[in-house]
Amino acid sequence: MSSGEQLYNHHKQLNTLINLLDRKILNLRTSRVTAIDPNALAIIDMSIEDEYQRLEEAKKDLAEVDKAIAISGVQSAGVGNECQSLQVSPGFDEVTIDDELYRTLLKLDYQKQSIFFRQFSESGATAAFVIQGSRHHGQRWLLNRLAQKTCNLVTDKIIRFPLKRLGRSNDISALWREVGERVGLDRKDLSLSGVEIADYVCNWLQTQNVILIFNDIEYMPPGYLARLIDEFWQPLVRKTTNCRRDSQLLMFLIDRTGRMCTKNIDFTEAYTVDWNPQKPIKLPMLNKFTETILSGWFFNAVDVLPLEVINEIDLTVESILENCEGGTPEYVFEEICSLCDRDWQEETKKWLKL
Repeated sequence: MSSGEQLYNHHKQLNTLINLLDRKILNLRTSRVTAIDPNALAIIDMSIEDEYQRLEEAKKDLAEVDKAIAISGVQSAGVGNECQSLQVSPGFDEVTIDDELYRTLLKLDYQKQSIFFRQFSESGATAAFVIQGSRHHGQRWLLNRLAQKTCNLVTDKIIRFPLKRLGRSNDISALWREVGERVGLDRKDLSLSGVEIADYVCNWLQTQNVILIFNDIEYMPPGYLARLIDEFWQPLVRKTTNCRRDSQLLMFLIDRTGRMCTKNIDFTEAYTVDWNPQKPIKLPMLNKFTETILSGWFFNAVDVLPLEVINEIDLTVESILENCEGGTPEYVFEEICSLCDRDWQEETKKWLKL
């Protein structure tokens, strides 16, 4: 086996290992959300840290292999076809195209929401954001896009609250039980109020950042969202004045109908220097991708996408709009992945950590 083939095989093995570790860390983080026992949580945290260290080492090794490949490619120009097998080996580009495609997809629209998010998150350590839009408009995609700029999946305390089952309850105590369970309270303490749970959460801020993600707020019965803000978020924000200065507290409220924020709740809708973190910030409504947005993105992605996709950009965009209900974001992402011979559902398992 030539040195070029050895490098290629090592490169492929490292990428496989990195993908496996990514999935293992994701599974551990998913298990952590439902774990209640403190000992189990400690074991999961240690496992996450161990796997993360392995992941970082694998990435460093991959960077070294990439350097060796680059050097080998340069040398081969002077000594004949020594590395030709590496350069033309099938699947070599496939190892890295998914990451490159992901980075390129991150540049597809959502500029208004991203700018809004940066204005607030960079001017204060505490903020709550509402991500709102119709179903399949990329709420989870945007959440991950925004969070990756501020969150550390290993060291930050990230708690997700699925709220679908609250739709069957007319008792506000069901909301506090759900929140209490997710933050890891003992069962005997699940009768606590929102203010008391806020005290518990505030303790985390002494040592780490805290990210709270409330999914599917559209399932909350009438009045629950206002009480979540009034009786949990606002007391929690007031308590942060006594917490570690450099710790960060973020809350995301995910609405997949685009109708929850029409309720009688006081939101922040424009940035001012004296904005109040006790009021959740309503990010601009998520909309469908237009022909102009898609065409601009395709022209900027010509170095990444397959040639057959960009040969006729106008026709490609026309086909996507026709196949994706006029530009519904998640359907567009899925269609672009398909055009690049990728499976959107499989890719999101690697790309979307939250």
